[in-house]
Amino acid sequence: MIDQIIDSALKQRFLVVVLGLSIVVYGVYSTLRLNVDAFPDVTNVQVVINSEAPGLAAVEVEQLITFPIESVMNGLPDVTEVRSISKTGLSVVTVVFEDDVDTYFARQLVLERLQVAKERIPEGLAEPEMGPITTGLGQIYKYILVGEDKTAMELRTINDWFVKFQLRTVPGVTDVLSFGGEVRQYQVRVDPNKLFKYKLTLADLHEAIAANNTNAGGWYIEGEHEQLVVRGEGRIRGARAGLTDIENIVLKAVDGTPVYVRDVAEVGYGGEIRQGAVTMNGQGEVVMGIVLQLKGANTKKVIGVRLAHAVAHTPHGLDETRVAGVLLELRAQTPHVHVHGPGLNAIGNARLHAPRLLQQLLAALRATVAFDQRTQQAELGGGQLQLLAR
Repeated sequence: MIDQIIDSALKQRFLVVVLGLSIVVYGVYSTLRLNVDAFPDVTNVQVVINSEAPGLAAVEVEQLITFPIESVMNGLPDVTEVRSISKTGLSVVTVVFEDDVDTYFARQLVLERLQVAKERIPEGLAEPEMGPITTGLGQIYKYILVGEDKTAMELRTINDWFVKFQLRTVPGVTDVLSFGGEVRQYQVRVDPNKLFKYKLTLADLHEAIAANNTNAGGWYIEGEHEQLVVRGEGRIRGARAGLTDIENIVLKAVDGTPVYVRDVAEVGYGGEIRQGAVTMNGQGEVVMGIVLQLKGANTKKVIGVRLAHAVAHTPHGLDETRVAGVLLELRAQTPHVHVHGPGLNAIGNARLHAPRLLQQLLAALRATVAFDQRTQQAELGGGQLQLLAR
């Protein structure tokens, strides 16, 4: 049988050469398209459900939010485990499926049951949401924003409204997280004495601002050859004009004289309450972004081609007047960016560990080869085995 195969190969030399070259070309093609990661991702199929409930203690979060979600998720098909963490103001429920279940099908099942869970949660208490389609090894890239003449609030605003939008368009990226800086808010800082003077409460102030931030439609007026749309504009504008709009909202009238928001409070920009910060090289605070990779994406392609190209072209896609003086730096290989705050640790970089792992692997292979050589010598040399054992 073997002789016939050899004879056929010698007779059909051209066909054998073409077949061999085809195999080589296909091997090179498959190697170039092979998914390359610093670490193997063995994460099981899971869906994470996050719920924020400010003002609730951990026991209340467990009773009112976590338990209703867990009770409806236990009946899903192919579910192996449902675990949860309840903290002050936060509930995290993880639903684990069998390994052969498609990730998107699992999320569809969870989404259907999540509608039932929302009905069991008291109204207005929390809004459960599914987490991004990523894993624990999905933090593949990080960058920082620095600017000498920019405040931490301005850098955070640029990252949230410009840089993140550009990076989310990259294929293989599921989300971008922001760390550091201050989230900009429109804040109404109330003077209690002035509220008491005009016989107002915080509830009156809240209702007045909410009621004066909407548009009203008036249908349309017919003309001879056109229609004129009628609507009342009452929404608060953005930027600095929004501060003026809030100040001019009428709260009540005293003897025909209107009382405005500016009469009882100071309106301005302010930062959201935070629990952490990001510093770099001991030179002060910066804003950092972490890119989360879509589960199953090719890390080499996302980092090496797509993401690097998007980051390099991000400033060109922004309005230069809004990002003047801001520098976007890549920190994929810099271990000197630290995240401070409860529950936050410095993000390790896989590229820093890859050479070390490769070095250990080569050392292990070298030791194995040396052991095999010595074993062969021992088998050939008889007494050398006892000498090595000693």
